[in-house]
Amino acid sequence: MRLPTFSLAPVRPRWRSGQPGRRRPTTQHGFTLLEAMIAFLIAAIGFLAVARLQTVTTDSAVVTAQGNEALQYAEDKLNTFRTTSSYTAGTYGSTASTGYANLVSGSDTVTGVNASYTRTWTVQNLSFNASNAVVPATDTKTCTVEGGCFKYITMVVTWTDITGVLRSLTLNTHVSSVDPAASGGLSN
Repeated sequence: MRLPTFSLAPVRPRWRSGQPGRRRPTTQHGFTLLEAMIAFLIAAIGFLAVARLQTVTTDSAVVTAQGNEALQYAEDKLNTFRTTSSYTAGTYGSTASTGYANLVSGSDTVTGVNASYTRTWTVQNLSFNASNAVVPATDTKTCTVEGGCFKYITMVVTWTDITGVLRSLTLNTHVSSVDPAASGGLSN
């Protein structure tokens, strides 16, 4: 039995008759204008999708950076409240007890690298009663270690992100009436 042989030579198109006197090949060569336009449209849609993805990714990175910056500003202000020795005269007092007594609700605005942030803090004077339940403090200037007075601070930071959405971040902390330097002392 003889095996068929194959040739790599180009195949000549067969000619068939169309109109009398004209012949045309039965195979096509190249692309039509319609096919080229469809391929261009598909490529353009793909490029637009990649460009949109890049924009969304960049916006997302900036929104994340703004959130991190807001958290940093909130923590900085809360740390100022916790560190009573850093209170300035006239604002929170010059000593730990005076600074604690003058710690009140307020707000300020901080301009950061990525946005402008508004910090608002609410201070509640609280203490423990005889049964160790938390109740509003009646006189914060006479708080002692035995009285167990403390201030509950709620910090809210708001800003408008790069996409125009109003964002907010809320942190809470407690500040003791006891000077941090005296908190490690021995009692009699």
